[in-house]
Amino acid sequence: PALNSSQRIAILKKKIQELRKTYNQIKAELASIDRRRKKLRRRERENKKNQQKAAAT
Repeated sequence: PALNSSQRIAILKKKIQELRKTYNQIKAELASIDRRRKKLRRRERENKKNQQKAAAT
């Protein structure tokens, strides 16, 4: 394309900003999924402990 250097730089900066935004959205989504999985694992562990206690008595 017939763009000068400052125009090309501006386009690249814009694309980088968009990529950063997308990356941060995906990162936040992944973090929330991880928290949910961690919570589920913790509940399962607690349920196992409670079942073992109930079986022991």
